[in-house]
Amino acid sequence: MPPNTAVPRDCRISAPAPVANTSGGDAEDQGRVLRRQSDQDDETDPLKLPSSIKAAAARLAKEDGVSLNQWIASAIAQKVGAVEAAADFFRTRAEEARPEDLHAILALARDRAPDAGDELPPSGPR
Repeated sequence: MPPNTAVPRDCRISAPAPVANTSGGDAEDQGRVLRRQSDQDDETDPLKLPSSIKAAAARLAKEDGVSLNQWIASAIAQKVGAVEAAADFFRTRAEEARPEDLHAILALARDRAPDAGDELPPSGPR
């Protein structure tokens, strides 16, 4: 991903802004008692990653000049897009399929014994 590439809003996984506890105490205490406040548009979920994957993602995010959160959100958005595009492609192809097309393809197959190792087991197909 190129540096500073924006992730579309509907693909973002972002942490809501922390809200400090106003009960007093020093900055260190305040940092420990931060709580997350979420609104309807920015829902977050904890994500558990193996440390090796997290380290690799952090390294790549640094190389791209983006935050780890933004890099992971972009990677997930790319994967979701690829999977959905493939599913749409195969769904469209399946809708256009006609049994007579398959019969025409099968008619091209030669009538001969299978190659060694390609035989069906003695019990037949499962």
